[in-house]
Amino acid sequence: MENQNLANFEFISNLGGDDSMADYAKMSILFAHQGEFSTTFKKCDVIRKKFEEKYGGCWVVGMFQNSLSDVSASYQQFCLVIKYNNYYYKIFKLR
Repeated sequence: MENQNLANFEFISNLGGDDSMADYAKMSILFAHQGEFSTTFKKCDVIRKKFEEKYGGCWVVGMFQNSLSDVSASYQQFCLVIKYNNYYYKIFKLR
């Protein structure tokens, strides 16, 4: 089942990150989709906390149901945009 979940990921962009950061993003998103994180806020918050624990600094996570064509952000060093199960995640380092 985990392989099926991993197949649902599509990386739209990965600015500044390497393969290990992309894999960590997948793991964090899968973790956030557990039943205990029932709201969009909780899902984004757990992903943000995981990135702050692993990479330090201040991270921001946005979760969208529609295309990100009109969403931009000022980021420092890292910005990942990932589609998973019809949701778009923008994960970026603020400072």
